[in-house]
Amino acid sequence: GLLAFATDSREPVRLAALLALRRRGSAEVAVFLRDEAPRLVLEAARAIHDQPIPASAPMLAAMAGDARLPEGAVRRAINANWQLGTVEAASRLAKIAATKDATEWVRLDALDALARWNDARQIDRLLTVFRTRQANPEAAGRELAAVLPALLAEDGSSVAAAAAMSAGALKLTEAGGMLAMAAKSAKDEKLRLAALQSLADCKFPDLVGLLEPAAADPSSKVRELARKISVNLRPESAAPQLAAVLDRGTIEEQQNAIATLALVKGTAADRLL
Repeated sequence: GLLAFATDSREPVRLAALLALRRRGSAEVAVFLRDEAPRLVLEAARAIHDQPIPASAPMLAAMAGDARLPEGAVRRAINANWQLGTVEAASRLAKIAATKDATEWVRLDALDALARWNDARQIDRLLTVFRTRQANPEAAGRELAAVLPALLAEDGSSVAAAAAMSAGALKLTEAGGMLAMAAKSAKDEKLRLAALQSLADCKFPDLVGLLEPAAADPSSKVRELARKISVNLRPESAAPQLAAVLDRGTIEEQQNAIATLALVKGTAADRLL
């Protein structure tokens, strides 16, 4: 059959066989994931992922950490794990995210897949088309929690900030202590922002205690986020806080304070406006 051409020395012949197998929806197309030609590896990944060919999805997913794959194939391999939604797939994504010598965008893509693990919308995160998916609801949170301490320790990297945001997206309440420490003492502004936002998303019980130091953070972005969270948690205290910003804040902070005041109900906010 067509599979006999998979070992042909001529690349165009192998490509023709691959495309014919794709048209048939044959799981045998997975053989070409190991082809020596990157072009054919990518075409095989496209066939399995985009067609799709579900029977071959686990084989594509298992290659997600292979640095030799072309970029398009890597993205499809990572997304194949998200599509499968199994404990094994979540574990594989977490390991990729925690691999320091992996390319940064690969690690970020794996974290994005974990963050969207429990997305109720049946929209494929790569192709943005409707695609039915069943995922183990606890798998991503459990696997991310196992590698989160190491990821947050990479203070100053985009990966650390993305890991903090992923923890918030998954409502990883058990990570509250780690995120609180990052929100207070991380050197990187992006990590402090991500940790504080994730704590708010997780409804961290001691969040109020973190807002005071965050409101005095050297970063205006962190201070602004702390004020917005405080307004949501304690609307009655919003007007005095925002009044102080209008008196002493930078122009940007004053602009943000006015925008926030527009969302606050009550006569005190009305008077300030």
